[in-house]
Amino acid sequence: MTAFLLENAYKSDYRGAYMRLVDGNSEEEKMSMMKKTIVRERME
Repeated sequence: MTAFLLENAYKSDYRGAYMRLVDGNSEEEKMSMMKKTIVRERME
């Protein structure tokens, strides 16, 4: 699955991200892995 978010606006404090989820065999597994990655990134 690939997703893009487009917005015609400038946000000086915006930081984009790319996550490549190739591990996991189901949508549920990949969603769980993505959530854990987001939480871990926010903690750093």
